[in-house]
Amino acid sequence: MSSKIPKNGQFGVSRRRVLATGAVLSGAALVGPATAETEQDNDDEDDVSIVACGDVINRELTPEDETGFRSDLHYHDAYGFDCEQGEFVSISMSVMHDDGDEPDDNDYEPPGGPYLYLLGPDGTIVAEDDDSGGDLNAHITVPRLPESGRYTIVATSWGEEDFFEYRLAVECGDPFDREPIACDETVVGELTPDDPTGFLSDEHAHDAYGFEGTAGEFVEISMDGLDVPINDDCDTTFPDPLLVLLDPDLELIAWDDDSGGNLNARINTRLPMDGSYTLIATSWAPRMYFAYELSLACRAPRDPEPIECGETIAGELSLDDDSGIRNEFGRHVHDTYVFEGAAGEYVTITMQADRFATNHEHHDYPLGDPYLYLFDPDGQLIAEDDDSAGDFGAMIQQLLRSDGEYVIVATSFDAGEFFPYELTLACEDEGPPLPEPIAIECGETVLEAIEPTDSTGFLSPGHFHDHYEFEGAAGDLVTLSMSSTDGDPFVVLLDPESEIVAWDDDSGGGFDALISNVELDANGTYSIVATSFGPAQFFDYELTIQCL
Repeated sequence: MSSKIPKNGQFGVSRRRVLATGAVLSGAALVGPATAETEQDNDDEDDVSIVACGDVINRELTPEDETGFRSDLHYHDAYGFDCEQGEFVSISMSVMHDDGDEPDDNDYEPPGGPYLYLLGPDGTIVAEDDDSGGDLNAHITVPRLPESGRYTIVATSWGEEDFFEYRLAVECGDPFDREPIACDETVVGELTPDDPTGFLSDEHAHDAYGFEGTAGEFVEISMDGLDVPINDDCDTTFPDPLLVLLDPDLELIAWDDDSGGNLNARINTRLPMDGSYTLIATSWAPRMYFAYELSLACRAPRDPEPIECGETIAGELSLDDDSGIRNEFGRHVHDTYVFEGAAGEYVTITMQADRFATNHEHHDYPLGDPYLYLFDPDGQLIAEDDDSAGDFGAMIQQLLRSDGEYVIVATSFDAGEFFPYELTLACEDEGPPLPEPIAIECGETVLEAIEPTDSTGFLSPGHFHDHYEFEGAAGDLVTLSMSSTDGDPFVVLLDPESEIVAWDDDSGGGFDALISNVELDANGTYSIVATSFGPAQFFDYELTIQCL
């Protein structure tokens, strides 16, 4: 994908920042510290402009304006406006000529650089921008506001002590007049000065297209610039397409600039929900006008291939495979496999690329670099690996925590890798033996640490753990808590036959683990494994056991 990243404010970049010099939001004004009771009163007393959707305002930053938001040396004007949750908002701030017109001469040096903030009803920064409007102008686009209420626009400057005339424009609502496009359809369009603007900036022309999508469906969208004249009234520029995909709520799903090669745009992604999707076909730079070809391809995800314990499958990563798990914007293709797992089972999954001989004596290298993911029955990623099998081969060794259907994703480390491989699944009833246990009694609390010198191999070779034992009786109600101030504890309870009785990650609040009131089925020696949720995590912890 292109290394060019959208500027702040484009695509609704959301941020939070402490307001400078203690300023807080009061209605639509920026004032000093105030109580909730004084805020409503100040709303009528302060000289604050209230704007509405569709308003265009000409105004000037002057040394008489307020300061203290961006800094004590930055003048600003504040505007309040009321919006509903989910509403689209586009705000632009453009520097003006001395005669009140916007500059249209490419050689014109603007007298200042506008800077925009959009604050939410609670005074936090929703979006900010410096130059996305072109020619040092500022532009903010928020496809979907996070809540209803009074928002505040802060119009200020990039540099200190800048004052200049500017034009502020506010647009709201669904801004797109969509042309329908169907799966497997290709259309030819043109970006011209007569097209709508305002999504990226007031100087970025765009076309909008709509299509119906289904949750889980894969789409590949391409926008290729065409080196042909578009009309007699417009100078054609060298094409540099930019694609944006929005979901049915107008939230950004994906964008791309150059992944199609030769400055062309490609999006390859999986749709998150059913509904009407929006494609924005535009350009990387402002005032770029050219013809283009837009294509939409759709297909349902492939069903995972079953694999059984002890089986080896010959597979191949190819352009026909699914993509979108390792990298939604690149060309990381993958195959998926499914198997039935049982709690307490220890699985080893290996993926090795085929090899070929080179001209170098005593050396041969794989065709690609495998990468593996393992997802549990709830769809949660529980393990991933790159090179643990050696020679670029991937290997996952993992204790399964529950019964159900597990999914293996076989892919590559880098994008654009296509190669044959072998995938092997091995299953054992138990993992490596636990280390010598530490005795613990009901009602006891221990202070210990997960350290690099601890044993590994219970959850996986990358998880370090401590092992405890206690004597339990049938009918006992056992509660285990494992807490830490700087780590993510994970605790497992095993019965006298080393079968998993219960496990937990975050039920204790925050990242603390809690197994609560588990009834023991038999008399005997029970085991507690104190470990971490993720591999290679080291931290102090407190472990408590209570029995009733």
